[in-house]
Amino acid sequence: LLQTEGGLNETAICYTYPQLLIQKATTGPGSIFNRHGGSKFNRRKHTRLTSVEIVAFNEVSDAYAAIEGEGDGSLEYWRAGHWAFFSRECARIGRAPTQLMPVVCSIFELLAIVPPSAS
Repeated sequence: LLQTEGGLNETAICYTYPQLLIQKATTGPGSIFNRHGGSKFNRRKHTRLTSVEIVAFNEVSDAYAAIEGEGDGSLEYWRAGHWAFFSRECARIGRAPTQLMPVVCSIFELLAIVPPSAS
């Protein structure tokens, strides 16, 4: 799953539908996650999923791109970065990306940040 490594206010995550199926990460609003911040931020985040929407890649909205908050927050930046990532992921599973491929757009609320010393 693609997990952005944004700032402390990161409140969204997006992945392709085939990734969702492979990871068996089907969850709904209200689900609580303990997410690791990855290499850029050595911390854990406790989050609660508030919204899940499956849309075509080319139908992801300006508003969602801004919520996910990568780069300059624009839809153009979101599309460029996610197209590159999804292209690699699709190739890895023997698929070709398309503008119509379904992507899962999830929005969550940050419940707590656990510093590295408490991990």
